[in-house]
Amino acid sequence: MLNWDPGNAADRVRSLPGWIHLLPKDRIGHCHCKDAAKKSDGGGYQWAAMGRGIIDWVGQFKALKRDGYHFAVSLETHWRGAGTPEESTRQSWAGMKKLCKWPEPLR
Repeated sequence: MLNWDPGNAADRVRSLPGWIHLLPKDRIGHCHCKDAAKKSDGGGYQWAAMGRGIIDWVGQFKALKRDGYHFAVSLETHWRGAGTPEESTRQSWAGMKKLCKWPEPLR
């Protein structure tokens, strides 16, 4: 099985939902969730709270659902921009929950 981690691919493919079609769907066994944003100096990417970066997470979640994905997703807590690790995690978790309900639940 493989791990799909769109955040890690941000600087290479921008993790467009269409890119997921290149992966063998029956081999995706886990998905890491974190966001990334372009650095203000234009020199690459940095971690961002979920929903505040360039990753199209709604598209990613819809593609996983469409393709019959039924394993786990894990919120990765690499972003530390909210002052403390705990607050950064809270904000990323809130962003992830909002993404799963926007514009409607992904049922």
